[in-house]
Amino acid sequence: ISKSIADNDLIAVSVLSGNRNFEGRISPDVRANYLASPPLVVAYALAGDMNIDMANDPIAQTPDGKDVYLKDLWPSDAEIAELVEKVVTREAFQEKYADVFKGDEKWQAVEVSGGETYDWPPQSTYIQNPPYFQGMSKDPGTIADIKDADIVIEAVFEDMELKRKIFTELDRVMKPGAILATNTSALNIDEIAAMTKRPEDVIGLHFFSPANVMKLLEIVRAKHTADDVVATSMDLAAKINKIAVLVGVCPGFVGNRILFARQKQANKLLQQGLMPWDVDAALNAFGFKMGPFQMSDLAGLDIGWSKGAKTENPIRDALCEMDRRGQKTQAGFYDYDESRRPIPSDVVAGVIKDITGAEANQMSQEEIIEICIYPMINEAVKILEENKAQRPSDIDVVWLNGYGWPADKGGPMFYGDMVGAQAVLDVMEKLGAEDPEFAPAELLRDLAKNGGKFTEIDTGGLKV
Repeated sequence: ISKSIADNDLIAVSVLSGNRNFEGRISPDVRANYLASPPLVVAYALAGDMNIDMANDPIAQTPDGKDVYLKDLWPSDAEIAELVEKVVTREAFQEKYADVFKGDEKWQAVEVSGGETYDWPPQSTYIQNPPYFQGMSKDPGTIADIKDADIVIEAVFEDMELKRKIFTELDRVMKPGAILATNTSALNIDEIAAMTKRPEDVIGLHFFSPANVMKLLEIVRAKHTADDVVATSMDLAAKINKIAVLVGVCPGFVGNRILFARQKQANKLLQQGLMPWDVDAALNAFGFKMGPFQMSDLAGLDIGWSKGAKTENPIRDALCEMDRRGQKTQAGFYDYDESRRPIPSDVVAGVIKDITGAEANQMSQEEIIEICIYPMINEAVKILEENKAQRPSDIDVVWLNGYGWPADKGGPMFYGDMVGAQAVLDVMEKLGAEDPEFAPAELLRDLAKNGGKFTEIDTGGLKV
């Protein structure tokens, strides 16, 4: 279940409905109660679209200082029962931890320190523990149960029609003055707000997963969001120990918009005959713990994909049709052994060659880094040109705290100053000639011409 199960390790396992991703959500005070007790396995299901570098990011520490890791898995009920061999009965556990847990037959946790075998139930839904889940309805479909809350955060998967329906209902049910927040990572919040009669109360609160570990919170100000809603959201972020960055509405906001630019260039490199492991190795050398294709395998290649679909990423489509959907199927862009170790795949190499027709190609890691990283810098400059971020340092804060940008390189804007605007412009001129989407930002040209610095860009701050 985990990278290592030691005597005092706490292992958290969650199954997210819809896209089969995994994350841990345990509040610090509840986690502390568990860590002071015998080691536990906690299982629960949530809905959402969450990604985490589980191989490298511990979710907690045991009292004796050992790191605790999550590992994603999609086993059958029988496989889970085989993994969790010795546990206490539900009744014994609920009696022992009655002050922490609410004993419902759909909620369970088990102790990995002896006891009789436990038949893992397939119908697990929520573990509900105040204060982390305070106010959550046992019936996740009953919005009326939270009508008196001061703030509600919608976190369903990225489907605009579903979000429109939810906000229509929230507008009808929630008390006047309640903040209506969405956790969308890329969708148009102005469109979501338009489903309500109170768009001034609608805001984006984009948490990064796992939410109890990742510090970053993108606070997305929509066209009509009121000042007091922004101020309250910033205050809330501080109270729950988040690093808040105020951004504007655009596809992907700040973090994911820049990420999309990198992913598109990584995909283009495959079209030129490079392999996913070539690209990932270069990004790993740059300092990222995970390259773009390693990250895709971890998240699941079938996010946003359905059987028979033809998308702008035909390689991904082909792999999904082959049931190579990432780590959860032990095959994606890489093959995976029982330890989830990524292994370059001859099958994938063949698929890429069949689809692209490109002969095997080689490129230096330095060139791969420039092709993947410099478009991120260029996109960040465009975000500043469009006044969707307040200042360059905010962009660096987003990438340092939300995406694992290597600390020694400071963030996209700081790194831009390390290499210089002219070097970035030279690469973007070439990439822009191949694809107008990557044309150099006009402000990038100005910086190169005048010797300006990315970290000193001032376009007037955030404007809606």
